[in-house]
Amino acid sequence: LRELFGLLFQSYVRYSFTLRENIALSDISKAENDIALMEACEKSRVTDFIGEWEKGLNENLTRLFDPKGRELSGGQWQRVSLARAFFRDAPIILLDEPSAALDPVAERRIFDDFISLSKDKSALLISHRLSSITFCDKILFLENGQIIEQGSHSELLKKQGKYSRLFELQASKYKEC
Repeated sequence: LRELFGLLFQSYVRYSFTLRENIALSDISKAENDIALMEACEKSRVTDFIGEWEKGLNENLTRLFDPKGRELSGGQWQRVSLARAFFRDAPIILLDEPSAALDPVAERRIFDDFISLSKDKSALLISHRLSSITFCDKILFLENGQIIEQGSHSELLKKQGKYSRLFELQASKYKEC
């Protein structure tokens, strides 16, 4: 059952390992497969910030065990965690608030990439930021553990229910600026 899922939780863990080890934790049997590791790095855009690293995949993350280790930002750690989910290459992808620590540009790229990367897979995306889920085929709006509305983004807006009200509330914050 565990092999079916690639996971990224909002509260990801920062391991004081190498980049390789941080990503390969999701499928340790492929830890020496540099091609698969770099593909996961490209999909999650980790390659955006590791290009000039001397040791590349073998760079130590954090300075806990290596005074020359890399200290990453929250968004960079989130991308490493996303690479871990992609590296697993599971048929079902579960992402819980995958863009919580990302800037708006990185968030947009991740979701644009996510659409193509989840092709031919089942994907479950959990988010409170409703603008992040507008592209989803089906949205389940939960309240107190119950599904109270479901449909595509446009269908839910037409219903003018709770989803629509919350989406408009969030969107209005951008209109005020």
